[in-house]
Amino acid sequence: MQIHNNSEGFFKSITQVDDITLINVNEINKFNCILIEKSCEIPDKDYINFSSKFGPILSYQNKPTMSFFGQDVDEVNLHFDGISSDNPQKVPKWLIFRVRLAHNIKFGGNFEVVDTVNVINLLPEKLKDFLRSTKLEFYGYFIEQIQQQKYNEFSFSIDPIVQYNGIESLRLFLPSKNDNHKLDCKKIFKGTSEEETRNIFNELEKALRNPSVYYTLDLKENSLLILNNYFTFHGRKKFTKSVPRTFDRIQVLSHNISSLNKSDVII
Repeated sequence: MQIHNNSEGFFKSITQVDDITLINVNEINKFNCILIEKSCEIPDKDYINFSSKFGPILSYQNKPTMSFFGQDVDEVNLHFDGISSDNPQKVPKWLIFRVRLAHNIKFGGNFEVVDTVNVINLLPEKLKDFLRSTKLEFYGYFIEQIQQQKYNEFSFSIDPIVQYNGIESLRLFLPSKNDNHKLDCKKIFKGTSEEETRNIFNELEKALRNPSVYYTLDLKENSLLILNNYFTFHGRKKFTKSVPRTFDRIQVLSHNISSLNKSDVII
């Protein structure tokens, strides 16, 4: 097993892993982005038991994992999980992805991760003050999940900057460049026009893509990606063609809560 850390203490890479059960979670959960590359398939039991060491697993209809069998080509822009939750305790602290079928990166689709703590330091003071005092409103949020939700119908609002244990973190879902609004939703900073909101997001996107806080990852088969959802955004770049891939996700909470129904799925 080989371990590599970046100098800022944000990213840890562990390669040539034979048995994930031998990894000491207390030594790696100080990092916000952890990539583990295993030499062979990760059994369900090991995946679930390892994830449970980070905290209570969020269960969907008595199942600890959600599986994704993707072939779509559109980007998934930078976001955090649990953005629509009306209960802060339902926002997952950890996201643990298992790659079962990887794709060839020559077709794009790289996984993206952003450090949402240090990116705040890259923002102008005026913008930081604005984000600390202004709600981001969502309209027509994921129409296929919220029944009878119209594109211009108000869904919920969030604080763009929040604190976890006294540490500020940026909390957003960047607008998608896709034309199909079913893959996105309308977002407006309260009290601003659509054009003003668009200009703010353009400024934010430049900071979020700054190499000092932005990472692109090539996720290989049998790898695990562990993200601190409180202090990161994640997303996926656009594919140049449709390619199959399969991965699983476990969401881990900071506190125990009851299981969620399918209609309550946190994205």
